[in-house]
Amino acid sequence: MLIAAEHGDIDVGKALAAYGDQNLAVATICVSELLHGTHRMTNAMARARAARSVEGLLARFTIIDF
Repeated sequence: MLIAAEHGDIDVGKALAAYGDQNLAVATICVSELLHGTHRMTNAMARARAARSVEGLLARFTIIDF
């Protein structure tokens, strides 16, 4: 779901609404992979847009050690 959301393929708000008020979490390894992907982009504008998208998405989750 995180990658689809970062690519704009799904509506994050609708997807998360299905979980109600549950506290959702993502593992640090997933966060690392998402951020690594943004840092590997060669186009600066695309990299900045992707980084903002990932950071906004991650703000909705608790990040847990894993």
